[in-house]
Amino acid sequence: MQARALQQLRPGEFSVISGDRPILEFRPAAPAPCHSEQSEESATPVPERSSPVAAHSVRHSAAQSILVHPSPWNGKENWHGAAAAHLAGLILLRRGEKNALKLMSPREAVIPSYSQIFQTAKTAETIRRAAALLTRMLESVPIWRLTTHQVPDSTQLLLGAVFSENP
Repeated sequence: MQARALQQLRPGEFSVISGDRPILEFRPAAPAPCHSEQSEESATPVPERSSPVAAHSVRHSAAQSILVHPSPWNGKENWHGAAAAHLAGLILLRRGEKNALKLMSPREAVIPSYSQIFQTAKTAETIRRAAALLTRMLESVPIWRLTTHQVPDSTQLLLGAVFSENP
C-alpha cells in the first residue's frame, strides 16, 4: 500500500523494481582520489539542499555501493520491471496505533532486518553469508522504521521526512 500511495502522491517519481524480494548486488566503492588528484570537474558536488536520504547517502557512499535488481519474485501485485537502482536506504514497515517514523541505528535495525533476510537461510553457511551481507548493508545505508496507522497519512509523513527537498 505504501508503494502505491507513493506513486499516487508523486506520479512519475517512484517505480517498483521488485514487488517482493529484490536481488542486492554489493559493490566495493571506488577509492577516493587524494586531494591533489581531484580536479574541480571530478569533485562530487554536494547539493545545497538535500533530503535526509541524499545527505545520508553522501556520508555512506564511500563505504559501499549496493544495487537493487529485479527478481523473479514479484509479490501478489506482480510488480516488476523498473531498472536496477542504487540503494539509498531501507524503510521497514509495521502497523501501529499511530503514524510514526524513526531513523534507526544499525543496532536497532539488525533484528527487524534479519527477519526479512533469513526466511530462506537453511544452513549455517548460508546464515553466515547472509549475516555478513546484512552487516555490510547496515553499515552502508540508513534504515527507517515507519509505523503505519493510516495510509496515505503515513505516506505523507514519509515523504515529508525522508524524501523532502527542504533542508
